[in-house]
Amino acid sequence: MAEDLGKKLKVEIEECGLDEMGGKCTLVKQSIIDIEQIFQALRLRHGNDATPALFGLPQIDRIANAIASTNTRSQTSTQPNLELASLHPGAGSTALLYHLAVQATLPTAYGGKEACIVFIDTDGTFSITRLDAQYRSHLNSYSDPPEDADDVIGEALKHIHIFCPQLMSSFIATIKSLPDYLFNKSRHFSFDRAVAFIAIDSVTAFYWQVRAEEDLAAIHGTSSTAEPKKPSPWSELTKALRSTSATLQCAVVLTSNHLFPIPASTQGTNPAARIQSLRPTLPPPLGNLPTLRLLIARRPVRKFPAHISIDEAQREDTDRLKAVQERRCEAVVGTWGMDDRTLRELEGVEGGVGMGFGFRVTGSGLRVEGEKGQD
Repeated sequence: MAEDLGKKLKVEIEECGLDEMGGKCTLVKQSIIDIEQIFQALRLRHGNDATPALFGLPQIDRIANAIASTNTRSQTSTQPNLELASLHPGAGSTALLYHLAVQATLPTAYGGKEACIVFIDTDGTFSITRLDAQYRSHLNSYSDPPEDADDVIGEALKHIHIFCPQLMSSFIATIKSLPDYLFNKSRHFSFDRAVAFIAIDSVTAFYWQVRAEEDLAAIHGTSSTAEPKKPSPWSELTKALRSTSATLQCAVVLTSNHLFPIPASTQGTNPAARIQSLRPTLPPPLGNLPTLRLLIARRPVRKFPAHISIDEAQREDTDRLKAVQERRCEAVVGTWGMDDRTLRELEGVEGGVGMGFGFRVTGSGLRVEGEKGQD
């Protein structure tokens, strides 16, 4: 197929000078877009042999590629972006983000992508200790772990670029400045590496700050009706993320916190599995940026039944304590806004992870259920 396409394009080549191009630029651009769509379709067609490593974690990559395949068939090309939405504090979204960071920066010999990432810590909670534990957990999962683990981890850490904006305005400015920073080889060690993704932990950190500023402006009427309406910070942030990720040819991985009460109808023994249609908490147009949204929640510990005796409660205490210490979590696909074709595609994902997967957060790092070498 590729050979026939090449022959056809060679016959259609027409040489001309720059002054003769005129309206042919549009045709050239359209041809390039068509070729990109063809190669993207070919990559997805052969995805059964090797799932494209979009984010470095097979469970997430299978889901993301299933969604990407429906976009290709509908002739739309969308940059794969991921949102890890915590339904409550301590759900495990940051731990999952650290896991993706490890996969992105480690050498290929240890299952990594040997790339770099940009980590924007808006919450001010970045922990090098937790990240180091995740690196060691991953390396120790190999039957022959490296003897120089400290050197391997130290080299990988050089390629995690951390920024800590304190205001929404500096957050947006940081996103816009990333290409200039990364394309300057004198400022870092990652000039010869691709950017795996831009990580933001969390994108909802400035939500109430922006909300307060907007409410204050509305009360005092600081904006004149004669002046053109200024874009909202969320619009500026979305535009900056789209532009920067396109320039760097990388994905965006966001963590977010669900900011509003979860409807009582979704409460139950397995809340994450029952809230797949929960409306995104991110304000528009930012809520449309992620192509895949995973809802993260800890599996609840069964409550004591009503009227239980003290003796019975003491007998169950050991099992309950063990369940709490395991910190079992779930990542469930958010289906808000998905069409039926995409849902059918997800149901058929290999390995049965189309609608989500489980993982555990331990003191030594995150462990994904069903991953090689882990339970």
